[in-house]
Amino acid sequence: MNKIFKTRQVIAICLTSILSISLSFSLLDQVTANSGKKSREGLPGRRYGGGSRGCNEDMRGRLTALTPENNLVLTKSAYPYFLFYLPKTSKPTMVELVLQDDNRNIVYEKAFTTDSTGGVINVSLPDSIAPLAMNKMHRWYFSVLCDPKNRAHDIVVDGWIKRVAVNNLWQDKLVKLAKKRHEKLNDSLLANSWKELLQYEKLDVIAQQPLLKLKINKEK
Repeated sequence: MNKIFKTRQVIAICLTSILSISLSFSLLDQVTANSGKKSREGLPGRRYGGGSRGCNEDMRGRLTALTPENNLVLTKSAYPYFLFYLPKTSKPTMVELVLQDDNRNIVYEKAFTTDSTGGVINVSLPDSIAPLAMNKMHRWYFSVLCDPKNRAHDIVVDGWIKRVAVNNLWQDKLVKLAKKRHEKLNDSLLANSWKELLQYEKLDVIAQQPLLKLKINKEK
């Protein structure tokens, strides 16, 4: 009888453990499901560029992509803008934007020249290319060409972008606000809104940086 009782007790303990584990996974699934698109769709990438021996020695600060922490830009725009903080340099600098589709084919590739003034620059996709397809992932790379003859010295930030049919996305609000601020640089209300929006993605260190226009090289 004692052996039978012990056997039943062991079985009961095992069943209880299995049910507890099952319940734990169920709760975890619920938490994951309710945690929002931001955490579920986090992808590899980097918002901050590292140093390079081939770059200007006096580059102050780090190249920074003004994108969400999870490296995924969600936008409603067919031809979206990208915003980057480019540190001050001693001379004009060449940068490059590359966009790839979900099969790693290059959709857009363009080199630009910036002046030495540090600040937030914008790069937009031209309407000469096909619009971003809805709900398709694209990979982007933005590079500072420290030594165009040796691309191993590039300083690079990278991430993903996806066009979705959703209003009031963080990236779209950021671009819209950047345009307004560029027109009204001394507007304190716009400045506060800009800071709050950057704080949401822990980018408030960029809030005081000037907004610059990008000089685009002419096609040869």
